[in-house]
Amino acid sequence: MVLLCTYVNDMLITSSNKSLINKLKILLSNEFEMKELDADKKILAMNEFTGMSSRKSILITKEIC
Repeated sequence: MVLLCTYVNDMLITSSNKSLINKLKILLSNEFEMKELDADKKILAMNEFTGMSSRKSILITKEIC
């Protein structure tokens, strides 16, 4: 499994399988202009809360690293 997170024009790809990451990077680079940056030093934790009656979602983030 590969987890791909995007935020505006940034992308974070993570997986325990390095070859899957490389395959995804090749696929994406065929469609988009990309450049490799250093490893992340800070990661945001995201929690989504959905109200049962209102059907509205709230996304709460916090720095965890």
